[in-house]
Amino acid sequence: FLAQILVLVIASFVLIELLFAVLVVGDAWRVREVLGGGRPVVILFTSIILLCRALMLYRGKQRINRDKKAYDACWELVKDDTSSLRQIQIITASLGIPDEKPRQAIPTKSSTRTTAVFLKHKKMTKHQAPDAEDHVVRSLDQLYCIALFLQPLLLTKVKQWALASNGHFRLFETSEGLKYAKWSDARNDPALIRKIKWGGVKGVDRSIEKLCRSYQSQVSKLLDVCRECICFDTLADITRCLEAVSRDLEVEVLRCKNRFSGDYTVWETCGYRDLMLNLRIVTSESIHQGLDGHVCEVQLVLKSFMDLRTEEGHARYKMYRDLIGK
Repeated sequence: FLAQILVLVIASFVLIELLFAVLVVGDAWRVREVLGGGRPVVILFTSIILLCRALMLYRGKQRINRDKKAYDACWELVKDDTSSLRQIQIITASLGIPDEKPRQAIPTKSSTRTTAVFLKHKKMTKHQAPDAEDHVVRSLDQLYCIALFLQPLLLTKVKQWALASNGHFRLFETSEGLKYAKWSDARNDPALIRKIKWGGVKGVDRSIEKLCRSYQSQVSKLLDVCRECICFDTLADITRCLEAVSRDLEVEVLRCKNRFSGDYTVWETCGYRDLMLNLRIVTSESIHQGLDGHVCEVQLVLKSFMDLRTEEGHARYKMYRDLIGK
């Protein structure tokens, strides 16, 4: 912001000097001197672009401000549960999560049957092939191939965690007006299970957008292709789910983004809050299929926040996200 102000000030001086030379002095040579090398013109146009961007960001924030206020009001109703918030911080601290952000990796010791299936149908270029030193995934096709194989395993896990913590899953629109199904009630009801809106694999278009905007086309940094979401009534239920995850010996938690923390920058998500986990599933089946190197995403969300997510609000958030280049 300060850089934009500085450029605007410099451009203003250049413009004033140019107008003075043209309108007051009337000296053509003076005009050429002011415009010497074309540098002031570049500064002027750059400042115009920066000013337009600043105005667009301001308008974008104004549009999503209503959504942010709604989320902030929702947060005011739940933030008094300091016991659960403190417990969440204690559990996340006990997980021993590494400081560095995880990357999508290809296991080197497991039977990579999934990788073999991929290679059978597509010949990888040198740039796409996994690096011999760090074994990170470099092909988006391969990343999606692994994610599709892993999705059923992740689904099994989130069902177990939801059962242990009064977790709910979102439903498609029903004639009864139901929005959620409590898994302890739905697991024995095939008709209700068919109405559940599972997270599924991330859309390819959005993945490519994130790769280009945020990750410099580094496929291994894309951590939410295989993802699921569990909804809860209270922060205490989220705490119970987090405890279930921490006790699960077949899961390796690599990252925890606690948006319920008091020092979280809410403008990143326009006031929306949840608890996001990045993890790997390390079971005999995932190791046998070569899936244990893939990082999944699990979102633990309060139903009160989820209820505020509308199509119109999401469209406004996407517009704001596009403006800030995320």
